[in-house]
Amino acid sequence: FFSLLIMVLLALTACSAGTDANNGSSPAVSDIATVECQLSAKGSPLRAAAHCGTYMVYENRAKMAGRRIELNFAVIKALSRAPKPDPVFFLAGGPGQAATEAYPSIAPAFDQIHKDRDIVLVDQRGTGKLSRLGCKPLDDPNADDDAVSQWLASCAEGLDADPPQYTTEIAMGDLDEIRAALGYPMINLVGVSYGTRAAQTYLKLYPDQVRSVTLDGVVPQSEVLGADVAADAARALDLIFKRCAESASCKQQFPNLTDEFARLMEQLQQSSHSV
Repeated sequence: FFSLLIMVLLALTACSAGTDANNGSSPAVSDIATVECQLSAKGSPLRAAAHCGTYMVYENRAKMAGRRIELNFAVIKALSRAPKPDPVFFLAGGPGQAATEAYPSIAPAFDQIHKDRDIVLVDQRGTGKLSRLGCKPLDDPNADDDAVSQWLASCAEGLDADPPQYTTEIAMGDLDEIRAALGYPMINLVGVSYGTRAAQTYLKLYPDQVRSVTLDGVVPQSEVLGADVAADAARALDLIFKRCAESASCKQQFPNLTDEFARLMEQLQQSSHSV
């Protein structure tokens, strides 16, 4: 994924060189206050220098009234003294990843395009350090569908939020509001995994604000995201174990790979360790 992302971003940089209709435009002008900061993710030593800020939006965008929530965002300013006016907005995966937390691990992929374009990261509502919605883990790893449904219902009821207001379409309304507040007339979208669905949604809602879209690991709008994750992950592991068993060198190095994995899973289920 990392190599592919570098390739598409390099292609975007090459295509924009000398052909950007906005080359002579002024850079964005914003009244939103930001402060210098270091982006990071829990458990990772990676850091990225940025300018961070917060922005208030209505939880219910249809009414544009009532409760407001605070979103975290960051701008990694272009290195050029005369940056292009259309930045790159990076949309993280999940759903559930915060863009400001996901960025440090993939920052090198943006090195070329960052030379003359700002990189903008907006933590989607329900994610990040300011508006994160979370549930306590389900204790029983063997819970059936009914138990999982009850756990989800209990979690939703306990959230200090109105869950129906935390959809992709509504979040893209936040993104466009922040785009306008930062003073960017047009943007380039880069979406990874679930972020590709977010990018597609933004493009549908705000086509006039989009200069280009880069999608890595496309999630179609018709796909029920997450329903097959567990089954697909189990199948992938089974194929890895099978491939190792059929390889003389791998089998020599890991003669009991399947059993060792099963023991590891049992240990993790009996402990409070996280991975």
